[in-house]
Amino acid sequence: MFIHHTNRTASQGFTLIELLVVISIISLLISILLPALGQARKTANAMKCATLLRAMGTVNVVYANDFKDWAAPNWWRESPSASKRYYFVTNTGIHERLNVTTADYGARWAHGFACPEATALTNSSWSNTDGVIIRGVYGHNYHVGSLRGADSNWSTGTISGIKFSELIKPSEDLNLADALDQQIGYTYVNNYVSDNPQQNNVSAFRHLGTTFNAVFFDQHVQRISQEDAHAKPEMWYIN
Repeated sequence: MFIHHTNRTASQGFTLIELLVVISIISLLISILLPALGQARKTANAMKCATLLRAMGTVNVVYANDFKDWAAPNWWRESPSASKRYYFVTNTGIHERLNVTTADYGARWAHGFACPEATALTNSSWSNTDGVIIRGVYGHNYHVGSLRGADSNWSTGTISGIKFSELIKPSEDLNLADALDQQIGYTYVNNYVSDNPQQNNVSAFRHLGTTFNAVFFDQHVQRISQEDAHAKPEMWYIN
């Protein structure tokens, strides 16, 4: 007597149940991996943003070496009656030393010089083929130079700035950070709700854990939570 064994061949394929099991396993793996991949992307974007801010902080030192120790001012204008002001992000001296391509009189920077997490990059009102309006991406601490007396008076002054030699604790003094405006200040820290430019004087806590990247005057970059940024006014108010 012969016993005939039947083996499934490749031509028979999978049963419906087996296919459903495989699909379920794949779906489970995707559900596990996608959040991790998303977090990894956000972490990488935060690192790129930190690198860009560090470059701006370093360029500020180069700028000071060429301008008798003066850091790039928070703002300046040609005369007390001039209506147009120039800010850190529109300063041609910064553009030249950073080697960034700009448009619209320095208001737009090349996309590669913007934080990848900034929504301004995907907002057609803020971004086009010429670049992104940088004031919706990074901002300068407007408390820098605010103690200069009449010179820094918003109504009658011509410049708000500081010399590096005047900084007592440069490692504790905030220079630039993620922002929704070209000028940011302590008073507006808790005004951040979402990453929508333009919000006057508001910092952008757009990174994981509601944090922002900030470069200090000693050129180190730090990720800081919104809570800590509000709890440490001393890092905003220079000297």
